[in-house]
Amino acid sequence: EFVPQVLVVGATGRTGLIIVRKLLLRGFRVAVLVRSLSTDTLNRLGSGVSYSYGDMTDYDTLLDAMEDVDKVVFVASTDEPEREELGLRNILRALQDTRTFTYGAAEATKLSLF
Repeated sequence: EFVPQVLVVGATGRTGLIIVRKLLLRGFRVAVLVRSLSTDTLNRLGSGVSYSYGDMTDYDTLLDAMEDVDKVVFVASTDEPEREELGLRNILRALQDTRTFTYGAAEATKLSLF
């Protein structure tokens, strides 16, 4: 049986942690892009998650994180609007380059990923 892999960008934030936990409970394979592989980060996200180290503003690390991903959830937020915009632009570009077709942003839709 096919089980989609979902990449969560912004997984260490409050909303991201909730999404990661719900995805895991519903049987999805979950990947996360994190800027830190510290013990605190790993403990918060728990087991059952694949980690990619990188940053949404670095296109190459984002592209690597999206390899073999079926869906992307973007819930990253920052106090720097330019940084968030660059991250979103990179995600949209990587979606095209990897032919990943399902994308969701926290503010964008009322449709359920689950």
